[in-house]
Amino acid sequence: MLTQHILAEINAIVEEWEPAGNLSETIRNDQDSLEKNISLKLQPLITWRPDDSNAFTRANMDSKINAVRQELREFIMQVGVKFEEQNERVTMIAESQERLSQCLRTMEKMELERHTRERDDIATKRMDVVDETLTSIQAALQESEEQLGHRFTESEERHFESDNAMTKQMESADKRLSTLQSTVKEEILALQRSQGGFVHRLTENTKAYMDRENRIGESLTETENELATIKAHITTF
Repeated sequence: MLTQHILAEINAIVEEWEPAGNLSETIRNDQDSLEKNISLKLQPLITWRPDDSNAFTRANMDSKINAVRQELREFIMQVGVKFEEQNERVTMIAESQERLSQCLRTMEKMELERHTRERDDIATKRMDVVDETLTSIQAALQESEEQLGHRFTESEERHFESDNAMTKQMESADKRLSTLQSTVKEEILALQRSQGGFVHRLTENTKAYMDRENRIGESLTETENELATIKAHITTF
């Protein structure tokens, strides 16, 4: 009965420090050690019998019990201190977890920013490639325009040279026609000044010269028509 009374008192003291069914593993281990110490310290009291030759007096037994009680209280106080320290550690762990969560959020933000910068860099590189492609296309177009302009200039120069040649040909034809007309007129005048025996011959020669002049006129007309055709072709080009 005495042992059960002491154990009940010990449990009551322990329950004052036990946090509502959530006793830590450290305190449970301390409680196991405490129960073992109690068993060792109470062993003489448990095995005591009134008829023992080595009997304890009531005062000695009360003194032993009080000593055990005091030692138990001090031990329980130590357990309580450990529990408070554990609460501080729990608080520190919670704070550490919060700091860790903040660090993780910061890392996620930095990772997101890094991905964003990488996407921006990729987009910038793609835009650079597009700009380079457009620049090369513009350079190719400009080169093509310069080549076409050069070819057009050469074509104009050739047409100009052709016009000059045709103009020279027309001038030469006009000169030949004028020379021929002058020669014909001079021959007609010479024939008119000749004696009468040459009148018939003069008439025939005059007719021949006139026919020749007509043919030359027709040839000149054909030349003018060809020149007009060439000019129309040049204008169309």
